[in-house]
Order: sequence, then C-alpha cells, then structure tokens
Amino acid sequence: MTDVRRSNGRRPRPHGVTGVTRVGWPPSWRGQRAATAFVHQARKQAKGARMSSQLPPGPIGLTSVETLALGAVREACLIARSLAATIQTTPVVRKADDSPVTVADFAVQCWIARCLTATEIPLIGEESAEALAAAGPEMLESVHAALPAGLRPRHPNELLLWLNRASQVRSAPGGCWWLLDPIDGTKGFLRGGQYAICLALVREGTPVFGLLGCPALPQSGIPLGNIGQPAGVLLLGHRSSGAWQSSLSEAAAWRAIQCSDSGSIGAKIRICESRDLRHAWRGLLDRSLERLGVSAAPVRIDSQCKYALVARGDAEVYARLPRDPSYVEKTWDHAAGAVIAQAAGARVSDLDGLPLDFSRGVALVGRGLLVASPRWHTALLDALRNAG
Repeated sequence: MTDVRRSNGRRPRPHGVTGVTRVGWPPSWRGQRAATAFVHQARKQAKGARMSSQLPPGPIGLTSVETLALGAVREACLIARSLAATIQTTPVVRKADDSPVTVADFAVQCWIARCLTATEIPLIGEESAEALAAAGPEMLESVHAALPAGLRPRHPNELLLWLNRASQVRSAPGGCWWLLDPIDGTKGFLRGGQYAICLALVREGTPVFGLLGCPALPQSGIPLGNIGQPAGVLLLGHRSSGAWQSSLSEAAAWRAIQCSDSGSIGAKIRICESRDLRHAWRGLLDRSLERLGVSAAPVRIDSQCKYALVARGDAEVYARLPRDPSYVEKTWDHAAGAVIAQAAGARVSDLDGLPLDFSRGVALVGRGLLVASPRWHTALLDALRNAG
C-alpha cells in the first residue's frame, strides 16, 4: 500500500477525525492546549443558566487540574438537566444486569472525558465505548445532539474516541486517577427524582478531591418525592480544605458545609438509605436503632445525594446494608461522596469499621457502608454488629 504523506512528512488525518487525541497515548503539549481551549470555549459560550466556573472564595486553593474538573462537572450538570426535561422521548437501553443507561449517562461521560484529556490523568468511568456502539445509531445520534452546540464533534462516531479514554482503563493504574459515575442514580433520573454526577481524584488508593453535581437537589433540607426543576447544587470536597456547596445558578456563591453533630444518643435522628431494596436491609437497621432507643424512619433517596445530605448536616446517618453478602460495590458509586462527607467532618467506613479501599480500580473493597457524624458513627456501628 502506498504511504501517502503531506509535504511536511505527516500522514493526513482519516476523514472526519479532527483534533482528537489518540486513545492510549499521553496527550502532547499541543493536545493539552487544545483540550484546555476546548473547555475555555465551553465557558465562553455559556449564556443564561450556563454559568462560568469560578473558584470558591476562602482558603480553598484549587489546582489548575481541579479547576478544570470543576468546570467540566458544572457544565455536565446543565447537560443532564436539559436531558431530564425530555427524558420521556429519548432512548434508554439496558445493561446485562438490567440496569438502565440513558442518553445522559453517555453524554456526561463523553463530555467529562473529553474535558479531562488535558490532565494526562487516567480515567475510570462506568460507561464504555462498546456499550454506546452496541446501543445503536439512534442512541449515538442522541448523545451527539445532547452536547453543547458548537462544542460537539463533527461526526457522532468521534464520541466513541472520547468514551474510550475511560473504558480502556478498568483496573487501578497506580499513582493518581479519576473515578467517574456520569449519572449516579439513573433510576432516579428517569423517575424525576434525585441523581448525581460524581467525579473524584484518587491518589494511591485514597480519594483526595471530589465533586458532586446534583441538578435536582435543593439548597437545603431532605427532598421528598419529585421536586421538579430546582436550582440544583454543586458540592466540592478536598481533604486539606474542607467541603463547600454552591448553587448551579450562582457559580460565585460558595459556602462552607459541615456535618451535623447535634442530638444525643437515643434521640430522634435523620437517616437516609438507598431506594434499591438490595442495599436497604431494614430488618438489621431497625434492630440496631432499637438497641439505641432511636425513633427514626429512614428516608429513601437515589444516588450519592445521600452523602451530600450528611455532609451538609441535613441528615446524621447514611446506612447502606446489602442483603447479599457477596455483592461487590463499585468505586465510582462512592468515591466522590466519601471524600466530600469526610471533608465535612463525617466518618465513612464499611460495616467492620474499616476505611473504604479504592485501590483496586472498579471493585470497592469492604462490606456495606456507614456514613455518619462522629457522635453517631461509633454507637451505630456497635449496634449493627450486635444486631447482625
């Protein structure tokens, strides 16, 4: 086959591929500059509800990498919110375990993966290019149309390259990596309830920086039922700088948040748990609360929004008690929420009292989950052990 080259000695790009960093290669300086310009262009074109990403006031000191991630997640929240308004008319496919995947799952992961190209940090994400390709041309076209106008690639097939950045990495790469759940709580997203966009930076197996974008979560309080289209919130947690919350519609209005440590053992407390009954072993939880003399009716909520409620003091406890002892949690379902809750002063552990182990890539090491303010964590952990 003839080796066709331009006069500068380089092969021409394949038709339809324009400026996409090759999958599996560390981006060059030019690739970093292009990816950074891509995000800057997204912010510049943002109008109306699409606010530019500003640093939180106070002693936060975000790095350029963290700032880039913050802007990507905020824009992803607006993409997801827009799709939520038309979810009844967009395609949905099912995974092998019968869990749903929507246009929003793919679109958000495509967007964030593309934005994070400049960081040169490996990305582990829930969705894959293979799944998007298998979903068919209607899904691919819908994902392409969901991205901001002027920023989507020329051809929908290029989205597979964007997704490949995450789907090629399934085990912990060592050093530092991103963990992404593009739409955590897809069932909540479909029913008009709670869902979250979850991104964490993991270093040596420990999440050190986390972002939760919660487009349907109100500024305060525990949401009950479907609440329409509120302002939505963005939460940020940094192990060295605490936890913060901002409204999606007011990017500059950040406030520090802290978990609640009020109340005494035996008083009525606020507890949240999963809507998925596989992770809500009510018998065990009820026996444990009874041992403490607690009167509480757990509120069932989708997604990592439960971490957010504990972090900002709207709930004292988030308990995740799987019925099946062989069930293995996924790291992307917990990393961002865990670092935010811990940065807000809460304690996060498995049901044996051990720290969550994120060092193995996709699989989370540990049995169950307990997130609580310090006053409640030890007492409830002991009660769960005795009741089990």
